[in-house]
Amino acid sequence: MEVVQVDPASSTVAFFRSLGGTIGVSVLGAVLARRVDAAITRDLTAAGIPAAGGGSGSLNIAALPEAVQHIVRAAYGDATGHIFLISAGIAVVGVLAALLLKPITLRSSPDVVDTTPPS
Repeated sequence: MEVVQVDPASSTVAFFRSLGGTIGVSVLGAVLARRVDAAITRDLTAAGIPAAGGGSGSLNIAALPEAVQHIVRAAYGDATGHIFLISAGIAVVGVLAALLLKPITLRSSPDVVDTTPPS
């Protein structure tokens, strides 16, 4: 049986990347859902259409009346644009944080094992 060594730094980086991605998708998904719900409710009310709260989770846009289709599409489009703005802000903060990191030397020479037999 062959033993495979895993670099703890690499697995830690992979874990935190995965965790960050999961949290990011969850937060941005919640923001998207909240903005879509608010926009649809607001626009339906403004159009004089009663807005029933708590959707079923399934939406067949083709089955909706034309006016409601436009409201739903606009709500998703606007909310998606808002998500991209939030993501751009987070990216700018990340770039600024990376620029402020102090460069340090981790190692001055590679770990090389001398395998030549003694003479």
